[in-house]
Amino acid sequence: YQDIEKVFVTEVQSLLSSVAKNVRLDVEFDPNLQVEQIYGYDPRHSRNGFSMDLENMNNGVTQAIIVRFRAANTNKNFNSVKVRLSYYDVKKQQKTEDFQEVILNGSNKSKTEMLVDEEVTKNYTIAELAASLDAMSKTFKSGKHLEAERILNRTVAETNNRYPTMEDKDIQFILDIVESYRTDLRNFNRRKDD
Repeated sequence: YQDIEKVFVTEVQSLLSSVAKNVRLDVEFDPNLQVEQIYGYDPRHSRNGFSMDLENMNNGVTQAIIVRFRAANTNKNFNSVKVRLSYYDVKKQQKTEDFQEVILNGSNKSKTEMLVDEEVTKNYTIAELAASLDAMSKTFKSGKHLEAERILNRTVAETNNRYPTMEDKDIQFILDIVESYRTDLRNFNRRKDD
């Protein structure tokens, strides 16, 4: 009985309880860089940076924030991005800050070639697929039906190029949704042309 209580009550409560409160992310970047897109968030922008308040974090939770930058001068080899995560550590009962600086190298490579970490590539692909659905919806509502279809065609092609033998269930799940909308759009546009 006591072991069951320990596993199902104590352990589950620890998973559901906050370990970090008042979570804030501050990002400062080289003036050569411009933010093209921040996926899924609406931060407060400053001259060469942005900040955002995040929800409280529970034990075992991972949160990914994906930002796409464009370098104004691709010949500049070193572009600094400084990231500060501050939060109230519930266990230690104190405010904590983590800081990391990353150097982005200027390159004329495509955005896909720049991604080297497998998990980042996966999260970026999912974010791009979701963003394409949003862009398609807005474009369709504005009456640009063929352009809406092209948006999904581009994203599906990029995803298939990146993953020629799709084995990731998470990506496949959202890709199936995008493919369904793309089929509907293709049929809609064909009927409209007839």
